Amino acid sequence: MSGIRQRGMTLLEVIIVLIIAAILAAISVPAFSDLILTQRAKGAAEGLTSALQNAKAEAVKTNSIISIVFKPSATGTAHSSWCYGMTLTGSATCDCTASPTDCATGSVVDGDTYKDVTANFNASDLRSFEPVRGGANGTQGTVVFAAGNNKDLGVRLSTIGRISVCRPTGTNIARYQDSGACP
Repeated sequence: MSGIRQRGMTLLEVIIVLIIAAILAAISVPAFSDLILTQRAKGAAEGLTSALQNAKAEAVKTNSIISIVFKPSATGTAHSSWCYGMTLTGSATCDCTASPTDCATGSVVDGDTYKDVTANFNASDLRSFEPVRGGANGTQGTVVFAAGNNKDLGVRLSTIGRISVCRPTGTNIARYQDSGACP
């Protein structure tokens, strides 16, 4: 019997491994939660950036004013339930909450896609582009998406039609411009 070795682990060794795994999991959960908030804010901001770029290109292509219309239409307040869509060529508005919608096909984005992200349309409930150069047509401003815990990003449209993602002061999402340009 002296040549036979037992394989396996003792109960004490298993308990120690489980305790270490539980400690590591408890440490990583808050960091993972922060990562999820950051990704939701980034997704909402970059989704709107793409929609605005598409609307700008469509305005120039069709030689007509094209807009991204936000719902609800109240400005200056954070909305937990929101959506936006692109107007059809020749149309002045679209209602992304209607069923069926009167927005351009495939252009409607519902805020439920970005769970717990609020949107604040600070100046106007729409962003329009003129057909000649794709300028902002008097509807410039910033839309701020907030995911909580200082995870906010803004999408700024300048008078000349430049679209950029910016970081409001006090936000701790890295790799975005942090200036007075993103209130």
